[in-house]
Amino acid sequence: MHLGAYSSSRLFQALKIAGQSSQSCAKSVRANLGDLLFGRAVCSNHIARCTSSPTAHIFHTAPRLCHGPSGRSVVVLEDDVALSLETIVKVFTVAARANYALPWQAKPQVERMGTGFVISGQRILTNAHVVADHSFVFVKRHGCTTKFPAQVESIGHECDLAVLRVHSEHFWETGLASLTFGDVPELHENVAVVGYPDGREDVCVVDATVSQVTMVHYAHAAAQLMAIELDANVDPGNSGGPALLRGQVVGVVLQTRCDVDYATTHLVPAPVVQRFLAEIHRRGHYALCSLGLTCQPMENGYLRGFYRLPAVATGVLVSTVAPTGAAARSGLQKDDVIMQLDGAPLPMRHRPVPRERLPFDYLVCLRGAGETANVTIWRDGGEQRVQVPLEPLGSLVPVHSHGPQTSYLVCGGLVFLPLSQDYLREYGPKWYSCAPRKLVHIALHHSLEFEGQQVVIIAQILAHGVNQGYADLKDLVLRQINGQEVRNMQHLAQLLEKSKDGFVRLDLDEDRVLVLNKKQAQVANIEILQRHRIPSSTSDDLVCTRKALDSHEGSTGH
Repeated sequence: MHLGAYSSSRLFQALKIAGQSSQSCAKSVRANLGDLLFGRAVCSNHIARCTSSPTAHIFHTAPRLCHGPSGRSVVVLEDDVALSLETIVKVFTVAARANYALPWQAKPQVERMGTGFVISGQRILTNAHVVADHSFVFVKRHGCTTKFPAQVESIGHECDLAVLRVHSEHFWETGLASLTFGDVPELHENVAVVGYPDGREDVCVVDATVSQVTMVHYAHAAAQLMAIELDANVDPGNSGGPALLRGQVVGVVLQTRCDVDYATTHLVPAPVVQRFLAEIHRRGHYALCSLGLTCQPMENGYLRGFYRLPAVATGVLVSTVAPTGAAARSGLQKDDVIMQLDGAPLPMRHRPVPRERLPFDYLVCLRGAGETANVTIWRDGGEQRVQVPLEPLGSLVPVHSHGPQTSYLVCGGLVFLPLSQDYLREYGPKWYSCAPRKLVHIALHHSLEFEGQQVVIIAQILAHGVNQGYADLKDLVLRQINGQEVRNMQHLAQLLEKSKDGFVRLDLDEDRVLVLNKKQAQVANIEILQRHRIPSSTSDDLVCTRKALDSHEGSTGH
């Protein structure tokens, strides 16, 4: 795969070719430049040889270097690059994430850069991770030095997409072209990936070949969605940029995964983008729908025989059903066999790319909340048909908790937090092997049992006499207070508020017990908050215990 880098400033800016034949190669390209300018495609083995070096770069606008089925390099004229320059923008974000080590303050602000492009309705489409946790967002047009403030109108963290609005009339006064969306490209088709590499002001266009269309876990929110894989690695600054084919957007560049060490790039396919835009138009926000179950294949003949599945029938076996999911509400059960989804036989069905197949999950991810899935199941030796209203499935342990602050509560030096993957990431990029094993298992394998459920943990123990001897109880899950199950952070605050003066018993994981004296804990909070410069014993969303836990703070300024 030869990568062509493009600059909009000149049609032919530079040609760098390793070896003694560089000058003769340059002359050959100049000789063919007239053909390029007058719309005649050039197919030259000599040019292919010139660009075979990894150090070779051709900078131009409309022509681009492609590879045909034979592997020979071919320079062709397309409108994709020229069109992209009329619509592409650079996105600048100032962001501050919540601090899970010190939840009463935000992390230091950081600056991020990405790419966006104009779509219908004077909107700009980019990646969600480019503008996540933003304080300010600015955009800059191609060829312009002015940064214009932008507003994040809608964001879909699961699909890693966001829509921006620029209200300045000066930004739109010269007119910007809007891009439309095409279909999923076929395998081995070439697309032009357009974006702004990190630290550079020039637009870069990379030719890439579609190598696979599959289901992947998006890096930003770990949601499993359809993605297009390209056999080229693009710079992280290209995030949010369009991938163009025949003048239409076929995908949007996804966030690069840090654990992938091979040269590939993934795109959010056009059907997923269109579903995101349709949902924010219809409902004002986007949420990924789910049936709320897990399945396993039924290839084994004995397994099929045990469930008396007909020889000609196909299906997947329901392994688990989330108690709060759409499937459970519609009566689907463990050990049901799902045979069809909206008339498509399972476990696999054809996808938009000819001769390729995807798991049935992709059918669900392209549906909107409130729509109904018609499911044919096999139960007790017979077929049944069930209608399942699709809806988003809540998470027991959120993958990302976007916002300036997470919920917290400090009582007697014990810092309580809701468990999230953001908290586990404080243990480093490889948190799944470095964080406490029990918490990782809960995060990856447990599901909601009731609406509003949270896993409350003791994240820190700020040393004081009232909590002496409890230092090793950090990172344990809080189960009960005075014999009552703790449902979530709000419930924890209520239980502490309602508890009588005297001893308060806290039952933790691993059958550990912790006891505080409520009155002494309230007194100790004053000194603890002052020592650690904590503005309040509770986060803003847990206002119900302010009066109880902060009753002594007024005289100290807290």
